[in-house]
Amino acid sequence: MKFKLGIALGAIVLVVTLLLALGSFATTPTFAQNIGTSTPTPTPITDDAHTEVFADFLVLRYDPLTQTLYIEPINPKLRIVIRNQAGGASSAAPAATPMPTPTAAPLDATKLRGKIIFKSTRENGEYAGEFLYYIMNPDGTDIQRVNTDEAKKLLGVIQGLEGFSPDRSKVVVGDRACGSYIENDCRLYILTPEQHAQMIFSDEEPSQGEWFGQKNVKAKEPAWSPRGDYIAFASNHEAPDGCRKTENIFKATPGQNPVIRRLTSYCAGADSGRPSFSPDGSQIVYWSQFPGPDRDLYIIDVGADDTVDWRSVTPKQITFEGDNWDPIWIK
Repeated sequence: MKFKLGIALGAIVLVVTLLLALGSFATTPTFAQNIGTSTPTPTPITDDAHTEVFADFLVLRYDPLTQTLYIEPINPKLRIVIRNQAGGASSAAPAATPMPTPTAAPLDATKLRGKIIFKSTRENGEYAGEFLYYIMNPDGTDIQRVNTDEAKKLLGVIQGLEGFSPDRSKVVVGDRACGSYIENDCRLYILTPEQHAQMIFSDEEPSQGEWFGQKNVKAKEPAWSPRGDYIAFASNHEAPDGCRKTENIFKATPGQNPVIRRLTSYCAGADSGRPSFSPDGSQIVYWSQFPGPDRDLYIIDVGADDTVDWRSVTPKQITFEGDNWDPIWIK
C-alpha cells in the first residue's frame, strides 16, 4: 500500500503491524474468527493506490485526506479481532457493507437466434434442483453459462411457442400428467386457440383433438417445425428390435392419419426427449441418455421427405460434460 508523505508515524507503525499480522493470518486462528459457513467471493483489486486486498478475505483502505485506515472483511460474516499478547481483545472492526450484486442483463431471443439453451450439471451444478443454464452454438462450441432468472424468463417466452404451427392457427400439446411408467397412456392433441383456449393455456387435460396415441404408450414433448411440415415428439411406441419400449425421437406429418418416422434408434433404456427444431426446420436437437449414465445433447437431420428415418440419418453428439437436458433451439 502506498501512502503519501506526511502520514503520522503512529499510522505507519499501525499499518506495518497489520501487514505483518496479515501475513500469518491464514495459520493464526486467534487473529480472526469466521462465524459464517459460505466461502466469500474475492473482491477485485481496484486501481486505487490506497487499497490492498490480502488473501482474498480482507481489504485495507487508506484515505489520505482524513488519514484514516479502514479494515474491511470481504465476507460480511467475518469478524476481525485484534488481540494483545495476553490474548485479550483490544479492538474490533465492524463488518463492511456487502457490495451490491450487479443486475443480470436480459437475454434477448432476437440476438440469440440460432443458439441452443439447455440445462446442465456442469460447473458443480446438481440435478434436479441446483442445475444451471447455458447457451451454445449448434455445433457445441462457445458454451456460456447464463443467469438462471434471466434464462427462466426467456424460456417462459420461447418454450410456450414450441408447439404452435408457424401461422399460430394450431398447437400440438401432450398430456400434462404424463406418467413415468411404461404402461401409462400419454397422448398428443392438435388444438386451435380459438376453440380450445382453456385447454391450451391451463393445466386442464385435453378432452378432444387427439392426434396420436396408443394404449400403454407414452408420446410426449411435441414441437412443431417452423416450416410447418412436421411435428417432432418423444415416444416409446416403436423401439429397435429386441429392445424394451425405449423412448426415441420421431417426426410425423401434422394432418390426420400422420406419416410417422422414427429418427433415432436407442435401446436398453437409453431414453431420449425434448426435441426442438432449428430455425429453418431442417434439424432437431434433443437429449438422450445414450450411452449413459448422464444425458447429452444430440442434433439430427429431419430429412428431405417423409421417407427419411433412423436408417438414413446419423445423430451428432454436441455435449460431453456433465448431465445435459431440455434443449430448446432459439428461433
